[in-house]
Amino acid sequence: MTVFELNKEVGKALSNVFLQDNLKEIPDVLYSFKDSLQLLDLSNNLLETLPGDFYVFEKLEILFLSNNQLTVLPKVLYKCKSLRLIGIKSNKIKSIPENSLPKSLQWLTLADNEIESIPKSIGDCTLLQKLILSGNKIKSVPNEIVNCKNLELIRLASNQLEQFPEVLLDLPKLTWLAYSGNPFSQIQEEIVLPKLDWTDFQLKEELGNGASGVIHKVVNTKKEEFALKVFKSGMTSDGSPFDELYHYAKVGNHPNLVSLKGDVTNFEEEKKAVLFDLIPNTYSNLGNSPSLVSCTRDVMSIPYDFSFSEVLHLLKSIASVSCLMHEKGVMHGDLYAHNILVQEGGACFLGDFGAACSYDDVLKDNRLEKIEIRAFGVLIEDVLKVSNVQVQEEIELSSIKKKCLKSKLEERPDFKKLSQLLNQL
Repeated sequence: MTVFELNKEVGKALSNVFLQDNLKEIPDVLYSFKDSLQLLDLSNNLLETLPGDFYVFEKLEILFLSNNQLTVLPKVLYKCKSLRLIGIKSNKIKSIPENSLPKSLQWLTLADNEIESIPKSIGDCTLLQKLILSGNKIKSVPNEIVNCKNLELIRLASNQLEQFPEVLLDLPKLTWLAYSGNPFSQIQEEIVLPKLDWTDFQLKEELGNGASGVIHKVVNTKKEEFALKVFKSGMTSDGSPFDELYHYAKVGNHPNLVSLKGDVTNFEEEKKAVLFDLIPNTYSNLGNSPSLVSCTRDVMSIPYDFSFSEVLHLLKSIASVSCLMHEKGVMHGDLYAHNILVQEGGACFLGDFGAACSYDDVLKDNRLEKIEIRAFGVLIEDVLKVSNVQVQEEIELSSIKKKCLKSKLEERPDFKKLSQLLNQL
């Protein structure tokens, strides 16, 4: 929508506005909707700041300002009492002033900026659930973040952290964590994959388009079908494509991981592409990614009604592949239903290593594994939403779920113990 088009809407009670018009400042006409506006998307403009009276948008809950020219997070946001989601990716933000974040905040995305530090006042955001700060210049995490008792997802990949911020381990609900690409977790080894010449393949239809890349079906000269992943350049909110590929290769082969066939050479210039086995089209995503409303939780709408045996098959499979990952010192970082492909019967594949991290040289204990255990507890909860199990069966699964969701890391099982608990059912 342009300013000209927005002028035509004056007199209406607009709740959502998407305004892209090379704006250098907020247009006056926007104030006509200050009593009704709940979502405002001003991405892809030329804004350098927000006006000091921006707080008059008292009902505003969601604000997007990605791909603008901001250098400082506007302090006026603190006065926006209903604001629960702020998304400002790919600006030039160098600082987040103290007391600039609203206490109502649940979701903060500031990936791909130039932020050097996190303010201590982040500890006042006790409702915060999702914090995405990948691709900045952050050198440390303030101890005050421990007050964010509801924080579940953190992305700190590709920053300048010299040490792992152990204060994060005191967050009782931390469930999904990514930190690859920092000085303390630099990858020293080189990935060596079989080389496959692109001239032997033919591109077919697109199968998926995610944060880190696009997946196509391809066919070779023998009419064999595969899946080609073409990585998008640069940073994603989870981390870098190189880290994703490294950790997938580090984990290696498992029946519930799609086999990585090799590196595709002679593809389009400067584009990284790899080949995987093709998953049959009988598989579909177990869940949908979190919505603007659900924040950190998947939206479960798969058209299955899993039996108890199918639920166990699925959960045992994911526990098994998780065991292998953590034996290799790899945390998936994004263990979610939406990253699991499943078919009737409970057969499944775990995918998307975009947030994966190594921890064998970071911590000498299994506390990071215990964070991923909490993600498994959430997965049990989500799977039960699309299952048809008896009352006693649900009680047994819920008992395991509660063990996974314990507030204290030391009270949660590891994946080896978790597999034993599932095998006893």
